[in-house]
Amino acid sequence: MEERKSSTGKKSVLSCESGRMIIVEESETPIAGNAPLSELAQNGKEEGYILFSELPACPLDDCDGPGMFLSILTRPALPVQEAGILPVVAAVAVARAIEKLSESRIRIRWVNDLFHGEDKLCSMVSSTRLSPEGQLEYAVIGMSLCLSSNHFPPKLGDVIRRVFNGELRELPSRLSDAIALEFFSIYDRLKIDRSFMEEYRLRSMIIGKRVKVLVGDTYIRGRVIGIDDHACLTVELRSGAKMTIASRSEIVF
Repeated sequence: MEERKSSTGKKSVLSCESGRMIIVEESETPIAGNAPLSELAQNGKEEGYILFSELPACPLDDCDGPGMFLSILTRPALPVQEAGILPVVAAVAVARAIEKLSESRIRIRWVNDLFHGEDKLCSMVSSTRLSPEGQLEYAVIGMSLCLSSNHFPPKLGDVIRRVFNGELRELPSRLSDAIALEFFSIYDRLKIDRSFMEEYRLRSMIIGKRVKVLVGDTYIRGRVIGIDDHACLTVELRSGAKMTIASRSEIVF
């Protein structure tokens, strides 16, 4: 992946291998939600704009250290039924970026929570707006990331000690740039290439697991046997019947 970077103040400009230019801006004040970038989107901000902020304490319940919040603006012109694929793209991108900087193995709990071992490192939230034609006018994908070195194994060498311990102030900008490039390397081919879903499945923490599925007003037990290219679960019930689950509210782990 080609990267050409120039910085002015707290903004950086990255060039993807597709030729797309990405603007990554660090907020001067802490932000931990999609509202600032959603407002910019409503006022016409272009796709490929990314806003991030360092946080003195990560908002994730199980993170005991500093964090960051990053939001990505897209204008994908996808039908609303496809909106759920964007956080999946983000999950794979964040996993790749963290692994490049820390040499850690990252797994994904459906739909888009990221884990290293038993420690949750990232959760996501999306904000969307529809066009009159029923397509996504824009989608902002926001993510809270834990930057605590306690969530990564020790003795992985100079990289992890330098990036996640000794030079923590450098990490948010490096990680935000890495996420941006990984995200748009997938996103720019999204309509013709869903091969990243195989990576998503390989990182999955839920395939093969038994779950409770909401059927009517009752939860019944089943086993997750697959994830399709739209990130929906395929669950086999005790009766042998198979169900497609698209919403996190329909299932209990």
